[in-house]
Amino acid sequence: MAIYIRRLTWIDVNGSNRTTQVLGNATLATVDTAIHTLTNADDVLESEAQLFANMAPTPVNALYNAVQDEADLWFLTTASTIVQITVVAPISSLFMADQETVDPTSVAGLLATAIGLVVDPAGNAVVSFVGGRRSRQGR
Repeated sequence: MAIYIRRLTWIDVNGSNRTTQVLGNATLATVDTAIHTLTNADDVLESEAQLFANMAPTPVNALYNAVQDEADLWFLTTASTIVQITVVAPISSLFMADQETVDPTSVAGLLATAIGLVVDPAGNAVVSFVGGRRSRQGR
């Protein structure tokens, strides 16, 4: 079974960079597209077998505009392992009123593309969304 690794290097409005990755059992272009709808950052490099450079990134200056701000989304696999997808510089509408808990309805597009496509390192496919929470890297 082939495992695809999609790496994204993000830039925020402050010029800070951060790299995240997602594993899948097929190309992760649709997951990548869905993640882009949930972030205020923009990617400067992405790779899945080759590098693609965004020569004109357009990050958004918003509430959570730094790539250190993140929404950690947790998924359960067929083997009952947990897979995490991190959305950097997340849009504020991603969260419930407490601005900490991820609202599952706000990530419906990502969930639809991730389930069955995203895998853990052993190749076990994601089957359900467990939940998500806002955090900040470096705390």
